[in-house]
Amino acid sequence: EDLVLREHLAEALGESGDTKDALPMLREAAQEAPQNPDLQRKLGAALAAQGEFAGAADAYRAALKIEPNDADTKIQLGKALASSGDAAGAIEALRAAVRLKPDWADGHVQLSRALLASNDPAGAADEAQEALRIAPGLPEAHLALAHAWLRMGKTAQATEHLREALRGNPDLAAARLALAQALAQQGQTYEAIGHYKEYLRLKSDDEEAQVAVAGLMAERKDFAGAVEHCQAAIRLKPDDPRPHYLLAVALEGSAQASEARKEYEAYLQLAPHGADAEQARLRLRKLGSSNP
Repeated sequence: EDLVLREHLAEALGESGDTKDALPMLREAAQEAPQNPDLQRKLGAALAAQGEFAGAADAYRAALKIEPNDADTKIQLGKALASSGDAAGAIEALRAAVRLKPDWADGHVQLSRALLASNDPAGAADEAQEALRIAPGLPEAHLALAHAWLRMGKTAQATEHLREALRGNPDLAAARLALAQALAQQGQTYEAIGHYKEYLRLKSDDEEAQVAVAGLMAERKDFAGAVEHCQAAIRLKPDDPRPHYLLAVALEGSAQASEARKEYEAYLQLAPHGADAEQARLRLRKLGSSNP
């Protein structure tokens, strides 16, 4: 009775998002009832939610010793192994899952991701296409295929699948970012900027994306926009020299010479031998800085 009570309490905490407090109870319950696969799965899910992927994998393996043909558990094991860096183990578990449930689109998507992580883009594309055969409108399958094709250099084809993914789920952040990057690579900077903005609406703390969109805006001489995104990037990561340089360029383009000088100087303090160091020194000389 006490075991059941702890299990229900831990489950309630987990469902409320409080997996950290649920963990001790789930561990105790799983130790007291090692032959209960549901408890092992719940423990695995709670551990994975806390980023303890190796422990989660152990819990899922324990569940599979009791129910070796449970495809859902094999999928979760594959995800945990992939997150822990064990690509080979993830692929093995996910292949076993799709053998048990060959028409399970999500299983093929997860296997596609694992194959791509192990540097097999062709295999990843095959699995993503199988997922799309089963579920033609599945956004995650379109995204998985796009990622595989991007790795293979098929940027135009990947772009179409990224658009399909976003038609199915406009808030799929990974697809939004990948589309912005692919469009920028193809020189379609105006549309790329729009997708970066949409992505940053979802993930405003991505400093790399803030820097990328600032660079595209500076290229298009949208200096006000570039300033805004450079400042956001600097707030997120003050010691990254790149947004300081881009901010200096944007401020100079906006005829704010004194502020531009400060940012060129900040860049040189952070990266005196950086990729743009010589250009920064040149701009400072033209702007009348006293710095060498």
